Amino acid sequence: MAIIAETSLPAAIGNIDLLLHGYFFVSSARTEVRTVDEPGAEGRWNAALEAEATLSQVLPALAAAIPALPNDDDRGALLDALKKTDWWGKHRALVCQSEALAQVWDGGGCAKWKRVPAAAVRPIASASSTSRERLSTGLPGLANWCAQTGIVLAHGPILAAEDCRWKDAELAAIVRLAGPAAFTKLRIAETIVIFP
Repeated sequence: MAIIAETSLPAAIGNIDLLLHGYFFVSSARTEVRTVDEPGAEGRWNAALEAEATLSQVLPALAAAIPALPNDDDRGALLDALKKTDWWGKHRALVCQSEALAQVWDGGGCAKWKRVPAAAVRPIASASSTSRERLSTGLPGLANWCAQTGIVLAHGPILAAEDCRWKDAELAAIVRLAGPAAFTKLRIAETIVIFP
């Protein structure tokens, strides 16, 4: 088994191994997977196996494993640690494709860790001014707006092929939801200002 990436996790989480298995062709020393830069079909086979069969299973496996962690802080720490690896930067597009994994909230009910279409995810900074309670009271109609647009809000780290971002028109809609209070009430202004 070759170690492709290592990163630090909080001590409470312990060690987590992410094993990627496939019938890969390896180097003669059996310490590295052959690459497409090497002569022969083995490297091309490995690239196809990695892209089509192995990496596409990482996000579903992470989504299934995340509930086993004791709390949301640990779940977020795991995603943050993975995002910091060079491996993630190189493979995130094939791992996520058009999906994202995050703690998402649709404007009503509870936030849940799950896989969702990446195009629907909008990041929310984790702060007291963006707690679900403050968002609900400060932005009346937020749940309806999320339902109408199909947007889900994500607190904390997001695993996606590309960074999820707000569109200008969406941010303008958020200000409209707050109404004049966006400019006259400090708590509402603090909530809106922290939208990325």
